[in-house]
Amino acid sequence: MIVSSDIGGTFTDYVTLEAGKLTAFKTLTTPDPSHGIIQRFDRQTLAEFSHGTTAAVNAVLERTGGPVVFFTTSGFRDLVLIGRQARTDVYSFVCDMPQVPVAKIVEVSERTDTDGTVVEGVSEDELVLAAKRYAKIGPVAVVGFINSYMNPENEEFAEEALRRYFSMVIPSHKVRREIREYDRFCTAIIEGYCKPIVDKYLNELAQLSRRFYLMQSNGGRTRLPDLRAVNMLMSGPAGGVAATEALCRRLGIENAIAYDMGGTSADVSAIVSGTPLYTDTVHITGIPIKTLAIDIETIGAGGGSIAWIDDGGAFKVGPMSAGAHPGPACYGQGGKEFTVSDANCITGVLGARISGISLNLDRALAASKLLCNTLDLSPIDLSFGVLRIVNNNMVSALKRISIGKGYDPREFSLVAFGGAGPMHACALADALGIKHIIVPQFAGAFSALGIMGAPVRFDHVRTILSPLEDALDIIPRVVKTFQETLHGKIKNRYQDITLHVSLDMRYLGQGHEINVPFCDVDALAHAFHDRHDALYGFNMPDNTIEVVNVKLVAELPVDELELPKHRKHTAKVRGMRDVYPDNSVSVYGRDFHGSCVTGPCMIEDETTTIYVNAYWNAELDLHDILHLRLERD
Repeated sequence: MIVSSDIGGTFTDYVTLEAGKLTAFKTLTTPDPSHGIIQRFDRQTLAEFSHGTTAAVNAVLERTGGPVVFFTTSGFRDLVLIGRQARTDVYSFVCDMPQVPVAKIVEVSERTDTDGTVVEGVSEDELVLAAKRYAKIGPVAVVGFINSYMNPENEEFAEEALRRYFSMVIPSHKVRREIREYDRFCTAIIEGYCKPIVDKYLNELAQLSRRFYLMQSNGGRTRLPDLRAVNMLMSGPAGGVAATEALCRRLGIENAIAYDMGGTSADVSAIVSGTPLYTDTVHITGIPIKTLAIDIETIGAGGGSIAWIDDGGAFKVGPMSAGAHPGPACYGQGGKEFTVSDANCITGVLGARISGISLNLDRALAASKLLCNTLDLSPIDLSFGVLRIVNNNMVSALKRISIGKGYDPREFSLVAFGGAGPMHACALADALGIKHIIVPQFAGAFSALGIMGAPVRFDHVRTILSPLEDALDIIPRVVKTFQETLHGKIKNRYQDITLHVSLDMRYLGQGHEINVPFCDVDALAHAFHDRHDALYGFNMPDNTIEVVNVKLVAELPVDELELPKHRKHTAKVRGMRDVYPDNSVSVYGRDFHGSCVTGPCMIEDETTTIYVNAYWNAELDLHDILHLRLERD
């Protein structure tokens, strides 16, 4: 059996492949996620197990990581506390700074020049004295010295000396050898903050299979020995985008928006010309973390998002969530707060069961009473208001990753998945002018499917800070070093690797750079000038071009999952349901392969519910991929 799992705040999704048969199911997430998964498979040995998790990002969000002692260059102790002094609110008298989770900052006398020359070495006596004093704070030491991206000699010396006093020592150059010390230091600190928790949790899961893979933020999998905690901050959502990319490739679709709404949050991302958009910096609670990641917009809008009234009397939904325990009131597990799922239950969108859970309408109505009395609304009007607010929140997120990046959403297909996504898809598409919605196979566990089918992926970055002419001599050496490292990791499969090289480039004197795929040497300058003009409306072909970073991504492909093919079936109505505001609508199972139904109607499967609005048609192909198309202008 081959298994993949994706842990969310409310549900844990599974996809299994056994004897050529794919199966998907969901369970409520347990307080200790690893125990829930291990118990599910009763400690049997799996042929392969792949896993996506929110463990790292939750540790940062909830501040549940381990204490970190940070050793840095003398005179720079306040750097990670001050940051860039950027103001999130220019009108506020109080400037809230990102709070980097560091327990103690220790200054060390050392200095490396900007060209990599070691001006002052590290004193071992000074390090030992500090280590003896502060090792009692916690087992993790992080070393971040100025200009170590050019020459890590001093960091390497400090790492060796501190290993006698700390069980884990993390030098910044081994996490991210890249220019800009604030970002590099923050990234190394977050690595040290999350790694002890992540390692404990994942080492338990590794018992399930010798072939144990972790999903990374970059849309690829990796083995546990090669994993960095900062590379899995967006692990779960990246699985859904990887699955969307594969689906679009199968269907021949160039532009799509991946829309994943689960129990706690909604994640949206764009696929442009068949490829996801990427970012090299993830911001968690304002902290910049340097890691190659699919560009994903996440908001607190899920089935468990709680409706509430703020101090100013405004009616809001989320970002707080009822989670898996106690969950929405309609789950019947003790939840008292009114949530999006309760609103969908009252309006009739949700039926009697979802993902193996029996839903209780009476408990949803009871949870609505306080808000109904406060706002002087009926339960149905309250529920409709909740759905309008949460839909508006998601439309705003979809606009940010499409219109906000210069793309017209009307030219995109919307791929809706997650346990709650297909319930809201038509409403979002109507608001954005999208006319084609895809609800994929195993929609409620689509991220887990993407994790199972994702390639093994390695990425590397190296700052070189050289004029383009000089960089052309340096780049081959950087590539060769990366290739040698890869060969040591994957040995006999090295010949299957696909390598992608790109360069961060800028005009000499600029403060920020743009990424350009590496191409023919003679065409590199022209490619940069053209890209600069496309982004900013001008270029400066007479100016010197500087190469800041060399970025490398290596992929080890996997066999494409073969989707089961179904026989053609005519759609049959299972029953009728009162859905506000459409009155009585037909309810279908997801079994009318090769046939079409017309909205308004409901389509139910094991892991999700699809609400087909009026003027939309739904056609289910023989591979269980549901296409919704708008039949009016």
